[in-house]
Amino acid sequence: MRLLLVGQLAILIALCVWIVRWPPRSTVGLLLQAGGSLLGMLALARAGLWLFPSWWTPYAAMAVLILATIWHARHTRAVLPHGVVAWSGVVLFTALGVGAGKLLRQLHHAHQRPTSPEAIALASPLAAGRYLVVNGGGALLINAHRASMDTTILPLRDWRGNGHAVDLVAITALGWRASGLLPSDPAQYAIFGVDVLAPCDGTILVMVDGLPDQSPPTYDRAHPAGNHVLIDCDIAHVVLAHLKQGSVRVAAGDQVTTGEVLGAVGNSGGTDEPHLHIHAQRPGPPGAPMAGDPLPILLWDRYLVRGDRVRVR
Repeated sequence: MRLLLVGQLAILIALCVWIVRWPPRSTVGLLLQAGGSLLGMLALARAGLWLFPSWWTPYAAMAVLILATIWHARHTRAVLPHGVVAWSGVVLFTALGVGAGKLLRQLHHAHQRPTSPEAIALASPLAAGRYLVVNGGGALLINAHRASMDTTILPLRDWRGNGHAVDLVAITALGWRASGLLPSDPAQYAIFGVDVLAPCDGTILVMVDGLPDQSPPTYDRAHPAGNHVLIDCDIAHVVLAHLKQGSVRVAAGDQVTTGEVLGAVGNSGGTDEPHLHIHAQRPGPPGAPMAGDPLPILLWDRYLVRGDRVRVR
């Protein structure tokens, strides 16, 4: 994850520095470089994992690029590029723009609410606060859980139910989700300890508590869901995972009502850092409660995708 966070930021910086320090000397070259760079930044903004720096970072980079383009356009006299190097830049940024455009088209489709099966509407699973979607949507590019829908991957068959899962982290008003890039203390993350609420009326079918909260980025592969609850909500089975050790307040067989506190967000199980995992599914087969058919979900009346932000009052 750290490599991804640094890599996507490096791309933004490189594109900005390139046009600020070494702009094309022709109008056509300048416009094509600016256009390709902007499309690339927009694709990064929509597909990237903007945990650090904040979600607004790529949009700030776009503003810098637009201002630099306007500034250089006022001082550019040639219309067409001249020379091999100049035309190579035209080809490079045209290719970048075309590739980013194709990616944005794929992302547009991945952002659409599925029509089959119909999405399950759930109540808020979190107490008041600001939240950022880390995984969500209809494509592997923006939702890592989609990999579990590939039945040819044997280790993931027992976890097929989380194919439409959503992962949420808390953020501050300025968009920060933790103190630093990847602090090792889970308490440094804004979502750690936030109350987890029942998103529906139902019966607790499975409850796991007692697994330790990991120090990021430690990943417990032996217990992917960590501390969690599985609720029979009548219309679907709903799972809330990676709960804080010792925080779960319910037991198997308990009846819960919408909005009831179930526990708190932690960092137990297969997770890189504290977050809440929630998904809905059809009942799983005996011995594999997470292997039911996955169902899309609506939270706060929205089909959430990576990068979406929600404020719960």
